Amino acid sequence: MKKLIISMLCLVSLTTMALQVSAQNTERVQASYLLAFGRLPSSGELTYWNGQGQKSVQWLVDNHKGYIKSNQGTIGKEIIVKSYVDALGYRPSQSEINYHAAFNRTYTEMMSNHLVYVKGVPSEYEKVIKRSYQTVFGRQPNAGELSYWKSQGLFSYMILVSCHQDWKNKNSSGQSQKMAIATNAPFLVTATVSQSVMNETKTTFAGLVSPGGGNMVAAGGGNMVAAGGGNMVAAGGGNMVAAGGGNMVAAGGGN
Repeated sequence: MKKLIISMLCLVSLTTMALQVSAQNTERVQASYLLAFGRLPSSGELTYWNGQGQKSVQWLVDNHKGYIKSNQGTIGKEIIVKSYVDALGYRPSQSEINYHAAFNRTYTEMMSNHLVYVKGVPSEYEKVIKRSYQTVFGRQPNAGELSYWKSQGLFSYMILVSCHQDWKNKNSSGQSQKMAIATNAPFLVTATVSQSVMNETKTTFAGLVSPGGGNMVAAGGGNMVAAGGGNMVAAGGGNMVAAGGGNMVAAGGGN
């Protein structure tokens, strides 16, 4: 009986370990898709990559980047267009698409590139703020609103729209509501990951520097802001809105 109990405990322990490994594999795949494509994987993509064995976030992103390069005319174009809409609030021209196609950038790299650009050209960042107001409120910001957002740090169009819509929801009813971005606007996609996968993802992209000078991934705590913001800094730094402990945030939606 004692041997049977020990055997059963070992089986339970091994099963628990296997489930934990499987869960972390799923988290790594989700993290890699948010960073490379700005979206979560489909069920088929998740099944495929989970079937490849335990791989690091870096290994997965490297493979995604190779896939982007070999499909630059389709997947690469989609990433470029998506990054323009999410970072700047407009669809790129064909010449802009052609220019960026040569660099084979992931979604995260494209978002960072856009935010670096608007940081260096304040007039362009004003246009991003104005587009976000037009999307949510149907009007241009007044001088005070424009000044306020310029003083808060650097945000992507998608995050500005999300902040405006959240404010609109709360102030229109007096109660906090589920965020619902205006029709055809981006929305937030989140994936909860464990601290170990979070740390691995931070290491993977430690070399990428945000316009604010910090790491692309928030340094302290469980927030990893991928894709949606460009700065990839949690809300405390004034550059990004993160969803809470352990959440990765990316732009998503019907663009």
